[in-house]
Amino acid sequence: MSQLNARISSHIDAFLRDIDGLLRSVAIATARESLAKIGASTGGTHRASRTASKSAGSHRASAPTAPHAPAGGNSAAAKFLAYVRAHPGVRTHVACKALGIHTDDFRYTLNKMLKAGVLTKRGVRRGTKYYAGTAVG
Repeated sequence: MSQLNARISSHIDAFLRDIDGLLRSVAIATARESLAKIGASTGGTHRASRTASKSAGSHRASAPTAPHAPAGGNSAAAKFLAYVRAHPGVRTHVACKALGIHTDDFRYTLNKMLKAGVLTKRGVRRGTKYYAGTAVG
């Protein structure tokens, strides 16, 4: 009887190893599939999209304003600069709200405008005010 028990135990162990291998294969395939979907939805980056994490009742449109367009014409940068010239010392969120630009989408362009000297700023954090060019009033 002990030989029979040993054979049964051997078959059960082999069966469990096979099941374990199959489960690992399925888990790896599922993880790869999920990562591929995330990469496709974020344009190939591994960072999750900000709009995907927002609640369903988000206040902004699904397609963000194109803030990276060159200054001129109807670009967000040109609109922001014109608004700052008309309202010296304006805060970012006030100007962006008036222009219909989402502040987070515009931050990259704003930093480029500051670096280029198109805008200057005074203050820190929520107290930051923006001025056109280098003339800080």
